[in-house]
Amino acid sequence: MEEKRELLSKEFKEKIIGWMPLIISIIVILFTGLSFIGSFYTLKIKIDGVKSYQDYSFATLLFNNPAGTNVQVFYLIIYLVFPLIACISLFLKRFSKYFQVVSLLLFLGSGITSIVAKEVFLSVYSSLIEGSVSIDTVHFFGVLPIITYFVSFVLTLSTAINEISFDVRDITEMGIFVAIAFGLSFIKFYSMPTGGSINLQMLPLYILALRRGPLKGFIGCGIVYGLICCFTDGYGVATFPFDYLVGFGSACIFGFFANLILNDKKSYNIKGEIFILVAGVIATLVRYVGGCVSSMVLYDTSFSGALVYNLPYILPSCGVAVISLMALYGPLLRVHHYFPTSKKEELPEE
Repeated sequence: MEEKRELLSKEFKEKIIGWMPLIISIIVILFTGLSFIGSFYTLKIKIDGVKSYQDYSFATLLFNNPAGTNVQVFYLIIYLVFPLIACISLFLKRFSKYFQVVSLLLFLGSGITSIVAKEVFLSVYSSLIEGSVSIDTVHFFGVLPIITYFVSFVLTLSTAINEISFDVRDITEMGIFVAIAFGLSFIKFYSMPTGGSINLQMLPLYILALRRGPLKGFIGCGIVYGLICCFTDGYGVATFPFDYLVGFGSACIFGFFANLILNDKKSYNIKGEIFILVAGVIATLVRYVGGCVSSMVLYDTSFSGALVYNLPYILPSCGVAVISLMALYGPLLRVHHYFPTSKKEELPEE
């Protein structure tokens, strides 16, 4: 009788564990639904340092917006399009693991973009206040959407990590490329006054994402390497989400193009080179956005100031890494030929 109870208990636990990804996905969708509620009272604008407020609700911005269609599109992307696609991707992950990574990136993007919204509203509504008064502060009532997006991101990441397994080769290769990147980070061609430099650290991170895919690439580049750099750079843990997690995690974009870049060719080919360039442009843009958000949130830099500051070091760093990867494309194909990433892969015939 006791053995039967233990057997039933074990089966029940296994069923619960098996249902956990679905349960967490449902929780994520419920959290995302809360963001829609929070977005109906998004902000209040304080005028001239006195307690005179002007309310702007979600419905006002969408259907009766004096600022034009730009803000309307911005709002739709943050609060409707990104979260909706992210939720749909959660249920499509059974068809492809890439959908889970898409969901991760969209939740993270929504959270980051919600923070950037402050600068957008300051610039847009400063020209809409009647008279000679000026906007003093933007007070967000829509903190709920920002919180829910980041909670959804963490929950989705937890299920993703739970569903993948790391073997010795994964851990070894991840450690090698992270170590190489960390070493290259000390070889700086140029350093910015308050952080940021031009170096080749992104090159091994791009190769890691190509070899191990977007999810393992994000864990290795954004989380592992990002934490190492954050703790050693000395700028504080507050800089981790945007400068490190998003900045170095952007390398995972190359994982989406792995099958197109690491194709069945044995040497340089135009198709692979083109997709290296495409992946490089997208990854650079993602890192650039992360750097700009960090400048605005942590250093109180204006939107235009953030764009100007981050461009001179992010664009050259990523550009040099992409060009170097294109130059090393042939040898990389040979390495992948002799050392495939999966044990099930067979070496192509010579």
